[in-house]
Amino acid sequence: MRYNHKTYTLDIATKLKELEHTTGNPHWHRVYGIADIEEFAENQGITDGYQLLMEENDDNRFIDNRSDNLISRFFHAFYISKSFEGGSPDDKEEAKEACKTVAKKVISKYLRDYKTDAALPKSNWVYGLAQLEPESFSMRTIPPMGDNYISVYVSFTLLDTADVVYDSGDWNE
Repeated sequence: MRYNHKTYTLDIATKLKELEHTTGNPHWHRVYGIADIEEFAENQGITDGYQLLMEENDDNRFIDNRSDNLISRFFHAFYISKSFEGGSPDDKEEAKEACKTVAKKVISKYLRDYKTDAALPKSNWVYGLAQLEPESFSMRTIPPMGDNYISVYVSFTLLDTADVVYDSGDWNE
């Protein structure tokens, strides 16, 4: 099984108690970058509590592993976001720390599922996370946007085959 960022983050948003996403009470959304979050914060009428914003991203970097095929390092990211009341530095700091706490819970789920998959043969992977690079996780705070809306950005990488193989039949030589 290959990792599916949309399916996996939606499952997290549904199961994590701080989120409890449903169609009637949405706490998961797809975004394509920071500009989408700004628009979301200003226009969507943020629901109470936390949001998991999955960043749609197909970026990857090719790695030459000295074989006939390249490896791809795929970049994935999500945001844990929350609206907060008041505009004092203490209010911002409290909201930021709360988002970081939830983000760490999500990261811990990734790491648990990585260990589950890594112990299995590829044909039995449950989450597609056996090739997660645990040391690749990074977290940074996004300054408040819209009406007191703060986010923590989490990114990580996964390895997979690149399916880039030279075929002489593709070329007129």
